[in-house]
Amino acid sequence: MGICKLCGEERDLVSSHIIPLAFHRHMQMDSDRPPVIIATAADSFPQRSPGGIYDEELLCDLCEVRFGPWDQYGAECLLQRFDQDAQKGISNGEVIVYRVDNWDEARLRMFALSLLWRAAVTTRPFFKRVTLGPHEARLHDRILAGDPGPPNDFSVFLSRWQVRPEHVGMELTQLSPYVWRLNGINMAKIFLGGFVFYIKCDKRPFNEPFPDIVLAPGRSIFAVPRQLEGSQDINALKPAILRYAEYLRR
Repeated sequence: MGICKLCGEERDLVSSHIIPLAFHRHMQMDSDRPPVIIATAADSFPQRSPGGIYDEELLCDLCEVRFGPWDQYGAECLLQRFDQDAQKGISNGEVIVYRVDNWDEARLRMFALSLLWRAAVTTRPFFKRVTLGPHEARLHDRILAGDPGPPNDFSVFLSRWQVRPEHVGMELTQLSPYVWRLNGINMAKIFLGGFVFYIKCDKRPFNEPFPDIVLAPGRSIFAVPRQLEGSQDINALKPAILRYAEYLRR
């Protein structure tokens, strides 16, 4: 028994995946060993997690089922349909944007917001860099209502990692999410299956060009390609990887 963090009732709590299990299995690919989970916090240590990343003190069984359709749709879109549904915008021989015209933006945005809420309220150390302050209560209400709200509130946009041929598979690395500022706007960054969700946690409006690429009704869904090698996010993993390598040597 415990207090469910969504409904606030005292009920039997269940094991709730914060990162949906489908993405953990996708990251494992054909290996019979669980993938290594690497957080970027200074005091973190890489570890293998056979059952994925979950919390046994988060949700009751009645609230857990709310997340299933969003998780299923997110996994279907990002892991199964992207390559066939996304059209490439090419300039000078390089992909500068992916465009998808046949996804449900409201369901995909609910998936992104549900990930952010779970990351913000869990006590798992992997997510400790996700703090929302006063925005947590507003996000909680969005989850309860099952409504992502207007696109300028908790705005969401996407990027997709690009890697060199010799590093294929590295784009699936599960990095720990965090909150930071983009042009002065508070943002959360959530890494998932080779994609990155950027979610605005701020009431202030975006500056250009971001209003044109956020998920919104009646608009195509865009994903901006980003190079993983040399990125700030992958460079932040180096201390943790070095600690893990030293552990393996010992």
